[in-house]
Amino acid sequence: MVVGGQSSLDGLMVIGSNAYWVVFNVGIMSVPVTGGTAKMLYPNANINQYLGGDSTSLYFTVTTSTGSEIDSVALDGTGEKMLASGAFAFGGTNAGPQLFVVN
Repeated sequence: MVVGGQSSLDGLMVIGSNAYWVVFNVGIMSVPVTGGTAKMLYPNANINQYLGGDSTSLYFTVTTSTGSEIDSVALDGTGEKMLASGAFAFGGTNAGPQLFVVN
């Protein structure tokens, strides 16, 4: 077991030596793949369950009463950037919680 005691894991991915996941409406968590204590990497009360990543950044979606965004942060949780905003519809009845990043 890498980490336990988590009630909701969405968008789980491994980049380098860390695992990252979203806790819906809480934030992005991380833990070393060798195990340890999970830490809050990026708190955000409006975060959805969609998470993607590459060698430098994590990408995620945020929904508020005024609209939706696709945002990014560095792998250490710093440097939030809004990449797109508007009235997006994320997910659906046949869609899984996925956000893909292709280089």
